[in-house]
Amino acid sequence: MSTTESIGRVARKRERVRQRILEVTAELVRSQGLPLLTMDALAEAADISKPSLYYYFSSKDEVLRSLSIDMATAEVNALLAAIDATPRGGSTVDAMLRAYVAFHGDALHLFRATYVHSQTIDIDPDRMDVTINASMNRFFDRFSERLEQDLAGGFVFPSVHPRRTAFTTWVAGHGLIATFSLLDAHNVRLRQDAGALVDQLCENLSRGVYRAATTPAA
Repeated sequence: MSTTESIGRVARKRERVRQRILEVTAELVRSQGLPLLTMDALAEAADISKPSLYYYFSSKDEVLRSLSIDMATAEVNALLAAIDATPRGGSTVDAMLRAYVAFHGDALHLFRATYVHSQTIDIDPDRMDVTINASMNRFFDRFSERLEQDLAGGFVFPSVHPRRTAFTTWVAGHGLIATFSLLDAHNVRLRQDAGALVDQLCENLSRGVYRAATTPAA
């Protein structure tokens, strides 16, 4: 085996271990919540020694930084898949909103780790630009492009601004999940039916964008 091949093999093994640590972190946050996440608990759950864990991540915050980046990328991939699966003239607004709720709705602990706790830890701006910002821009570009195609096809009202519509649709989904997350964090029962709220939000936004609000089945 050449030196180059050996280096590549070691690098791949390190990346597999790193991803395993992040997967275990996500599962611990999902099942137990962020407050109970410690480096001791993570090392035990990942079945590695603490020195090995600290080899890959210098602190709990560094683990959560990396998890936030991975979650943001996974979110974007889920939203892009939903947009691409929507037939021409179908409501990409509806599809994107439902995909956003589906991605985060059953993992509110992870949502808080990604969007709330991440606000309390520093992420290098350059790292943000090449990871989270790049992923989000890819999503907004694709969403806007699809809305432009539907606008050209006469499916969308002429007054619709594709880029602003893409952004405000994401904000609407984010706001709904943030509300669910806040109530969940304080053990407050939602007095409205969550599914009905999602349906109403999809209907309201689609009506404002599409000449005929054709929404895919939930």
